[in-house]
Amino acid sequence: MIDLFCIFSTGGLILYYKSFTELNFEIINDLIKNILMDEKHNQDYYKPLNGNGIILRWKILNEKQLIFVVAYQESYNVLYTDKLLDLILKDFKENQISKLNHIKNVYFELPNYSKEFTTLLRKWEKYCEDEIENKNQKPKNDILKNSQIQKDNNITNIELQNIQNTGNQNFKLRKNNKIKNQNNTNKENKENKEKKNKKEKRDWGETPRSVDEKTINEYDMSKDNNKKINNIENIKNEQFLGEADPDNLNDDDFNEIEKNSKSNSIFSKLTSKLQNYIGNKTLTEEDLNPIMDQLITLLMEKNVAKEISEKLCENVKKSLLNTKTNSFTTINTTVKNALKESIAKILTPKQELDILRNALSSKQRGDPYKIVFIGVNGVGKSTNLAKVAHMLKKNNMKILIAACDNFRSGAIEQLKTHSNALKVDLFEKGYKDDPAYICKEAIEYAKKNNYDCVLIDTAGRMQDNEPLMKSLSKLVDINQPDSILFVGEALTGNDSVDQLNKFNQALIDYSKSDTKRTIDGIILTKFDTVDDKVGAALTMVYTTGKPIVYVGTGQKYTNLKKLNVDNVLNAIFG
Repeated sequence: MIDLFCIFSTGGLILYYKSFTELNFEIINDLIKNILMDEKHNQDYYKPLNGNGIILRWKILNEKQLIFVVAYQESYNVLYTDKLLDLILKDFKENQISKLNHIKNVYFELPNYSKEFTTLLRKWEKYCEDEIENKNQKPKNDILKNSQIQKDNNITNIELQNIQNTGNQNFKLRKNNKIKNQNNTNKENKENKEKKNKKEKRDWGETPRSVDEKTINEYDMSKDNNKKINNIENIKNEQFLGEADPDNLNDDDFNEIEKNSKSNSIFSKLTSKLQNYIGNKTLTEEDLNPIMDQLITLLMEKNVAKEISEKLCENVKKSLLNTKTNSFTTINTTVKNALKESIAKILTPKQELDILRNALSSKQRGDPYKIVFIGVNGVGKSTNLAKVAHMLKKNNMKILIAACDNFRSGAIEQLKTHSNALKVDLFEKGYKDDPAYICKEAIEYAKKNNYDCVLIDTAGRMQDNEPLMKSLSKLVDINQPDSILFVGEALTGNDSVDQLNKFNQALIDYSKSDTKRTIDGIILTKFDTVDDKVGAALTMVYTTGKPIVYVGTGQKYTNLKKLNVDNVLNAIFG
């Protein structure tokens, strides 16, 4: 005998439900979450972890997006359940499809199906009985063979039966004596152990407190249980769907059905849970707020600034409010996918800064392509300048490095080491002259000697150092570079955002040119050291709208990569 039969749509609406025992509805949710959502449709059966030995089998009517589920106890070893589902599917296709009430291809009710289901159930039970009877019947040849053996050995059926009975009785007697002896031994051992370990009662010095009948009644939780337990067989579709006329329904009526489906009946509670797993659920603030709080925390743990995390999640929440989830998609998955798409759009620049392509275009025009590298102290400007030089040289570009950092001792010597290793030329004027005019001379030298690209190194400076920020703005005004790249560390997180914003603002505030220049792109260094704490990249791009041109992934010249958006998303969401 089966325990449960259920028909529901992929939209989460229950069309028919028949329960022969009291079962936990979570077994249906488990089936949807662990099998149907994972598209494990080829699996023969499913045994829920908390199903107390329940086995689930199912069939899917794809063209109508309907799912048929039957449940039974594993211990009963119910046979031929697939046959029952096949009978029901066949009946559905031939007789029931036309009876289904639906709106805009959304099926929501199967009226008066109990009689048809009972008929099919009896037909299936008769089929099972016939199959079992056929299997139990012995072939005629086997019976004749057994008779011949008995005849040949001159043993009658009565004598054979007596021998068998005697043997069985002797075996049972020996077995019972053995069990009895074991029980006596175990009992004696237990009594001896209890005597040894017996603990005397402690006297607490208080007399037992009497409990009156009123107190007993207050703590008796069994009396109201019957009121709280709803019998699924007595619940009608009207309680779930309201009193709408399926033959005359407009959009307002459809909205009313959805509203009525949120009642407190078991039917609607089960449907609400199903929709969380199956999909087609209209998202409300109550659905989204808990998930958004979790995602804000997740983003902050990945080094995204708190303000940016909250803005991102708020925008995603507004875009999802009052929308419906897709079929077989949970609310968590819907929100997570929406946030992924939002982050991917942010990290994918509208106007991509392609250094190599721009340099090749400038080469065709006969002008050297000028790149200025700026940033705070110790972030790796000179090292990443050398990486860019290596990349451009590999693409047949003639490179000139301009040493315009005459503030830090040893800066020029460091560039000499890089230029010798890369076999590229270095233009330097020592530590005395104005960096802006050193840069100007380097560009003029590059034009005269047909260099394709000039990479301009500048002194590291803190974002609040006004004299040095004015000097940087002057260098940009006089030389008008083609690209200004801000070099920041992935490790510093939110501090890099502050540096980036203040560098950008200083270029505007201290500029005396009519054309105000700002940062064009970002190189994020030490990206290989942050593991999954990649939030600085997202925060920088969101704050400034400037693209991350390259990320540094090591100390070698080849350790310069373009930002892979999918890798960032995987690092954040796992």
